[in-house]
Amino acid sequence: MVYLLLFFVFQVSGYRLSNLCKTGEYYDSIGMDCRSCNTNVSLVPADDGFGCTCAPDSIQKSVNMCQPCNATELISADGTDCVPRRCQKSGGRVVCRKCPAHYISVTQNFDGSPMKEVTCFKCHRGYKAHDNKCVKCEVCSCGRNEMAVSGKCLPKKYVMERPKYSDNKLHPNALLDIVKLEYLCTQADIRACHALARECVKYLYPTDLAGPCRLWLQKNGTYKGLPYLVHESHKKEITLRRGKNTLLLGMAIYSPNGALQLLQDETQGIFSCLPPILIKVGERYSVDCTKNITDLNSDFGKLFEFFIPGEKYKAFPISILKPDGNFVQKGSWPRSKFRKIFLIDKILSTTANMTTIVYLRKLLITFRIERELKGSLKLYINTEAHFAMKSPLVQQITTTLLVDHEMPYASVYRGLEIWGAIVSLLFCIYAIVQWRGFIRRGGLYISIIPLMVSATADGIYFATVFSTLHALAAETGILGIILPLSQTEENIIKIVLYSVIILKSLKVVWINWNQCRVDVFFIDWSQHHFSISDSPTTVNSDHWRSILLAKEWMEWQAKRRSSPIATVICTLGILQAAEQWKSYIPESNGYKWVIATIVWWFSYTIIFLINWTKHRFIARPMSLLKVCSGAEISLLVFQEEFYAHYVHGRNEDCDSSVNFPGPLATCRVVCASQIRTVYKKLEHNGDDLFRQENESNRLLLSKFLSAFFERALDGLSWVAIERTILERLLDVELTNRGGSNVSTLLYDINDNTPSCLALTWWGEEWTLATFDCMLFGSIFVGTNNLLLAAITTILIYQMLKELRLWFGSRNLKQKTGVNV
Repeated sequence: MVYLLLFFVFQVSGYRLSNLCKTGEYYDSIGMDCRSCNTNVSLVPADDGFGCTCAPDSIQKSVNMCQPCNATELISADGTDCVPRRCQKSGGRVVCRKCPAHYISVTQNFDGSPMKEVTCFKCHRGYKAHDNKCVKCEVCSCGRNEMAVSGKCLPKKYVMERPKYSDNKLHPNALLDIVKLEYLCTQADIRACHALARECVKYLYPTDLAGPCRLWLQKNGTYKGLPYLVHESHKKEITLRRGKNTLLLGMAIYSPNGALQLLQDETQGIFSCLPPILIKVGERYSVDCTKNITDLNSDFGKLFEFFIPGEKYKAFPISILKPDGNFVQKGSWPRSKFRKIFLIDKILSTTANMTTIVYLRKLLITFRIERELKGSLKLYINTEAHFAMKSPLVQQITTTLLVDHEMPYASVYRGLEIWGAIVSLLFCIYAIVQWRGFIRRGGLYISIIPLMVSATADGIYFATVFSTLHALAAETGILGIILPLSQTEENIIKIVLYSVIILKSLKVVWINWNQCRVDVFFIDWSQHHFSISDSPTTVNSDHWRSILLAKEWMEWQAKRRSSPIATVICTLGILQAAEQWKSYIPESNGYKWVIATIVWWFSYTIIFLINWTKHRFIARPMSLLKVCSGAEISLLVFQEEFYAHYVHGRNEDCDSSVNFPGPLATCRVVCASQIRTVYKKLEHNGDDLFRQENESNRLLLSKFLSAFFERALDGLSWVAIERTILERLLDVELTNRGGSNVSTLLYDINDNTPSCLALTWWGEEWTLATFDCMLFGSIFVGTNNLLLAAITTILIYQMLKELRLWFGSRNLKQKTGVNV
């Protein structure tokens, strides 16, 4: 304190701390500085660092002087004299005599005076030389019927009658220690029994009757104090009352010194990959722990036992997986389930004088859960301890704790069987009705494949949604907690989603292929009274009207009733807003998927209703009809061979006799075979709009079709019929109206929406909407990432949209010669 005061008041400086002294220096507490010892008189710094002492092999002569002993001398026992040894020169070197085994070197007489020469004395019978002292030796005085085994005198009869060990997996020294502990245990030595149990566990429960587990494997009786290693066969299940979904796992630690420590609180954990831990039923738990071996020195020789605090039975049943990849079999053990394991230990190699590290590589705890009638849960615990070996040169080990659950079935599979049969049957019946209508329209017979595939996909998909949603609601109502789906049901949902997206993709490819190869023709009413010779000049002057109609037609090609981008954004927003409810949903991809699906369809419905309201009252799809009327060009699109869609374009200022009233302006046309034959002969297929031959055919076909539609309502070759409500709902013609020589005009009363939009994405909204939802769900289930599923869905939508517009523009150029 005085020196500190001087330092602060008078700025006295220059003192140093003792831990800053160099090698060979000591700290002078008076001068508060480091000073060196006088090496010329064999002085070295003391162990405490605050003074000097004699160097090794030196004796003290005075307070500040030491004298080193020669190489041929030994320091006496009291450290005051150098006593010479008997030495001789050999080959130019001085060689001194060493005392043989069981002898000690003596440097002083009985009165304390130094001897003239170091003398070797042999220890008496019953004693042995240890650290230059004669200590009592038990095995040195074994009787005639005894033999020395690892420092103990054991009866020869016991050793000779014991089964001979021939497995060659134990080092001889380790085997001798085991024989000693085994005999002492039979003599009621409790500590020896516990040490023998550690050896049995350390060698992973060998079944050899001559190994360390012999006392547990023999059937002629048990010994007092022998620890229990095998799990009992009594009741193993645990019952959780209604509403409880957590379970605490405790651990007992048996130390080599006989101490027992019980850890029954999750805050008492000594190693994060070992209990105690609090487990939530149904929640998978996994953690990797990497530790330096030097940090685990205190864990060598410790045994661990797992239990549930408050339960009647004491320990978990544990299956042991050895480093060779094989489980410990029942064999001579009464059961193959054990109670105790270890974290890390050393085994002496039988082939080299070195030790091998054996450690716990993985601890797998599996809970098999069953439901009871009263709403409670019954748990069965299965634990596996996987061990591995490493060289002692390795500095680190990694242990993995994995808690898994075998969940009970939530009736998803059973619900899928029932719902799948009903819903798929209804969709397939509708697909057959559609296919029948396509055939009547002149469609291909092969169209049954994409129709049935899409119907099957829809049926299975919605059956899976209903089954999973029903299971989720049932879990909440019956048990009071929501358990995750079983792994089998999770896999079923994944397989279903992957399958339906593949099946639905076939239908999406089919409809886009059909829409990009339809026959499209523009009927120019302005050329109705022109002759063919005047067509080039007329076309050159009126080409802008065809381009205007072509652009309007192309705008509808990839237009949707509900934008997938808006649906995705709305879905993500709702799910993000409901993030606080996520804790109530278990870690189950199946349940997460069904909730995301419900939110998706809810978002889709909102966007669909908004767009429907907008198109109903603000921007109606009749814009196509207005463009046709303004350009005085009618649009004719063939969906099938004898089935077309017509949008009337004759201006009202012209002759009213060719103006279609009301719903007839946008109608469906069932063409007679003769009409289709003439169309095929005069169809324009050239790439050059102004090529003379193609233009003549186009003008001739336009005049033919305009004349044909001019007589549409004269009752001679046309029949105008209103479609029934059922036909409008199913979008098929259920009856065959008229003969093969009569064309039929079909219209919908109070609906002026152009029917030709059925050949765009606008008319295939159901197929595309279900495709988007299936795609979103399959990616989400596969990756468990909402954002990735959303981005992928949008990217695929944009890619398909660009492809659809490119192929649609290419088809329009080929069929009409108009390039947009």
